[in-house]
Amino acid sequence: MSFYDFHIRIKKSMIEPSLSRFCAIAKELGYSGLAVETSTLIPEYLCENYHLYRRLTLSLPNASRLKFHAKERRKKTDLLVVQGHTKPICLAAAAASDVDMVMFYGIEDFGVIDSLVARTFSNQEMLAEVCLGGLIQSSGPNRSRLMRSMATAVEHLVRANCTLIITSGATAPLELRAPRDLVALAFLANIPEDVAKQSMYSNTGVLSEVVQRRVTGRQVKTKRRSNQD
Repeated sequence: MSFYDFHIRIKKSMIEPSLSRFCAIAKELGYSGLAVETSTLIPEYLCENYHLYRRLTLSLPNASRLKFHAKERRKKTDLLVVQGHTKPICLAAAAASDVDMVMFYGIEDFGVIDSLVARTFSNQEMLAEVCLGGLIQSSGPNRSRLMRSMATAVEHLVRANCTLIITSGATAPLELRAPRDLVALAFLANIPEDVAKQSMYSNTGVLSEVVQRRVTGRQVKTKRRSNQD
């Protein structure tokens, strides 16, 4: 069985040494691959025996030009994500064919999820990323508020039969969590155990296949152009 964490973040200046450490720990935890928030090309030697994908998260002030920005950036990344911090952005992202997934991270994000957003995601087959990074990094009253917000949001998503992708949002190698630990953390966000397991054990594998086909197709096109030159 293959496991993937589709959201880790690394400073641009530290991508090579940090990513090497990320990969080493991720392999120990049982992950088959990672998606890195970066616009920088990932060193080829790191991808030789491990699935590494580039992801780009759009955080836009409004939904008016979402489709334009998504189309512009689609070819520059392996995985295109939109941060769902307003309801109009969530609804626009669900209808945008270039968007792979909508991310929810903090209280503001989870607070916009209602039955309309959940039904739209389900009807449009849009993936909902439940990032546990805020939960991992918070404590005390802030964590309690986030847990309540996440629980309400997830209830809408689960009831609408949306497809969830659970991620860590790790910013350092030691913030990575084993798949079973993320499933346990997801319980705090009111995600039923069977849904959390499917998110980690099945949904991420399917998403990886989609992204890998995209990466392979791009490599083939690049090779053809090189041969023509």
